[in-house]
Amino acid sequence: MHINAFLNYLSYEKKYSVHTISSYKTDLGSLKFFCNKQSTESDLSKLNYAQLRQWIVWLANKGISPRTINRKTATLKSFYKFLQKIKAIETSPMINHKPLKTEKSLQVPFSEEEMNKLIEALSCKTDFEGIRDLSMIEMLYATGIRRSELINLKLEHIDLEEQMLKVECGKGAKDRLVPLTDSSILTLKKYLAARNQLIVDVNNLYVTKKGKKIYGQLLYRVVENSLSLVSLKSKRSPHMIRHSFATHLLNNGANLNAVSKLLGHESLASTQVYTQISLGKLKKIYNQAHPRSFKNNNNMKINIQAVNFKTDQKLIDYIDKKLNSIEKFYEKVVDAEVFLKIQQTSEKENKHVEVKLNVPGNHFIVKKQTKTFEEAISQITESLKRQVEKEKEK
Repeated sequence: MHINAFLNYLSYEKKYSVHTISSYKTDLGSLKFFCNKQSTESDLSKLNYAQLRQWIVWLANKGISPRTINRKTATLKSFYKFLQKIKAIETSPMINHKPLKTEKSLQVPFSEEEMNKLIEALSCKTDFEGIRDLSMIEMLYATGIRRSELINLKLEHIDLEEQMLKVECGKGAKDRLVPLTDSSILTLKKYLAARNQLIVDVNNLYVTKKGKKIYGQLLYRVVENSLSLVSLKSKRSPHMIRHSFATHLLNNGANLNAVSKLLGHESLASTQVYTQISLGKLKKIYNQAHPRSFKNNNNMKINIQAVNFKTDQKLIDYIDKKLNSIEKFYEKVVDAEVFLKIQQTSEKENKHVEVKLNVPGNHFIVKKQTKTFEEAISQITESLKRQVEKEKEK
């Protein structure tokens, strides 16, 4: 009874999305299943913290990650807070619970070049699904909206004349307006023309070729398959496009408050997770601006992307130092793109590095696989210097 009342509260008062409510229901169902299995109290409102902790230990022993367990315990905190609100209990048994420690993983967004290549690769398709897929990806990248928000877009949410999108937020009841890019508008008009050729019985903006509302698995599959054309990154999802949207805006000087509003975040704390990838640029700006900092006159930009692991500052500094030394040989170097990956193999030489050095009208690519990233970067730097020397001689 309390669970149903809680879920109705989330739906009608908090206006949570169907997906979020389903997750809450699953979490509470898991706890109830555990109580029945242990032949203990089945009324969740009567459980104490010791009993709840047994469930947490049970989850951990099943191999559930600390991050997932923390999400489930957050559900419990919300549930017992609701029970306090309706006077069903006086004190929450979760009041003193502390989340499990988790490793902070750095999610590497797709680069601007990767996103441009993706849109260019999809632009050649002329069938309905190809045009729709391109429009969906451009919409995700142009606005940074969530997967559920894109799925639930309606035709009336689009203002082509003002180039604005109204987003009904999937978290809470706050709607927001987000500008659309010229490119996304052109693709959207092309998609709407193709959509008008179908028999459609829903008012949703994006539909299947049978005229039905698109669904989460379809969108995820479209994004994953499309990004595999231009990137080797393991995580290819709508959320990573949202991550790239925020990071690219911040990297190009957008205000954190403005990005937070575009993303639909209620606090800056939620947005700050996207700033970690921009710290390298922030450090360079600081070093250039602070009067007590040693100035670095190099104009070369270095974009580092790591797959399946987090780069430490020592490695980043080493890469910066080595690659910036190339500019002494050829001052016209524009930037360098560094791709780092640990191959899943038992061999010692499992550190894969690829560097693309861009110069006006040309680029050089060198790949190495060695025991350490530093060794690979050192070898690649020497190879690039030789190639740059030959370029100068021409």
